[in-house]
Amino acid sequence: MPRESWVDSELHFMPHGYGHRMVSMVQVRYALQSSILPEMRTDLDKDVLDREWHLTSPVDLQPRHLNRSSRCEFELPTSAELLDGGVYIFQVRLGNGKNWSQWSHSSKPFIFQVPPPVVPTAASLKAQRTVNVEVMSATAARVVWGDFKPAPGLTMLEYEVRATPEKGTGSSQAFPPHWITFEHRYRGGFIEHELFNLLPFTYYIFSVQARYPKVGTRAWSGQQLSHPIILEPAVAYQDPPTPLPVPERAEEEGSGDSMNCYTIVEFPCEEEDMHYDLEYAHVLGDELDTAELRSINSLWRAPAEVTLLDLGRPGPSGGHPQPRWRVQLPDIRNLRGDVLKLALLQRVRFRLRARITPE
Repeated sequence: MPRESWVDSELHFMPHGYGHRMVSMVQVRYALQSSILPEMRTDLDKDVLDREWHLTSPVDLQPRHLNRSSRCEFELPTSAELLDGGVYIFQVRLGNGKNWSQWSHSSKPFIFQVPPPVVPTAASLKAQRTVNVEVMSATAARVVWGDFKPAPGLTMLEYEVRATPEKGTGSSQAFPPHWITFEHRYRGGFIEHELFNLLPFTYYIFSVQARYPKVGTRAWSGQQLSHPIILEPAVAYQDPPTPLPVPERAEEEGSGDSMNCYTIVEFPCEEEDMHYDLEYAHVLGDELDTAELRSINSLWRAPAEVTLLDLGRPGPSGGHPQPRWRVQLPDIRNLRGDVLKLALLQRVRFRLRARITPE
């Protein structure tokens, strides 16, 4: 019988036991007994945390709370502020809108834990690895991984992206790991973050792990590792060749929408078991090192096209002739309307990356 149908009526003041009231409410209380976390146990011993009983809000029983075996099941009210990692005991009592029963016997100890974020699998991401690393420069890398899935009801995640020098190398002992943390709202798919100020010629293992920023344990979970990555391989370099200007040809003068740049560079042909890769970078002075221009100048790049002109001629003092190559640099389309900035990017430097050809 609903409480509203008899409250403040004659039935409301009838003595208890006449059967005019039915059980319609349930209430829970809980007490913290211990914890799986050492720091929380220490707080209990120092009375920072108490072991007193805490009441929750009463819950009106509905038909959906009862199952065929006459058992009652319901969710704990949101007024129950449980600590992650705590060991609790519970008691319940029943009410009919007028009186409450005695408290039940205590339950078995229950460990309350917030489920950690779920790590996506490589199959669900349709990728070979859950963590991939893109080398940006000799001291910077971009880490890409699949978004961890939070527990139901949670959306915010806190990530730690870490670069650790591989064990067994000299750098692993001389230099500490480099890491960064940030908060992120779950959206699925891939996310990425960049790490700077890394060491060249050093093998790094990149890792990603997550936790919730405001709930759950403070320990990180779901660590995912990359394979060892070296940002700048230790290979031999030739001295930068000297670029020479190329006379403009008549057919190139009318291309108003083109900002192509050509130059001639001398460097040796490939030798046995050795291959050369030509790379270039823009040269900027310190006073011209703005964020916009620095983003263009952040990497050594491959030219748009390298064409062999001739095998060269021996110099006045003899020696082997150096082949001459025609090098075309790509367009700088995003600065095409800014003549001053384009002028600042006209100076470039070259280098040869020598690598051994695998057998």
